[in-house]
Amino acid sequence: MEAIRLDKYLWAVRIFKTRSDAAEAIRQNRVLVNDAYAKPSREVRIGDRIAVKRMPAVYSYQVVGLVSSRQPAKNVPAYCLDVTPQ
Repeated sequence: MEAIRLDKYLWAVRIFKTRSDAAEAIRQNRVLVNDAYAKPSREVRIGDRIAVKRMPAVYSYQVVGLVSSRQPAKNVPAYCLDVTPQ
């Protein structure tokens, strides 16, 4: 697997509760990939940085693995690294 849709990835690593919630946040420009706004169909690759705006904070994540199915919470660190500054 080389790439996966952004909305599907955000849902699979439990950043959003549903895939439609993820797609809606992306359409409302609350998600940036490598410091650029994206569409839900944008492909995510290993090494990409994802920023999610959830007021009052902006959460940052590093893609370390690709996954297409929703993961249990204990498996999420294998695919997504939280790099949000303190």
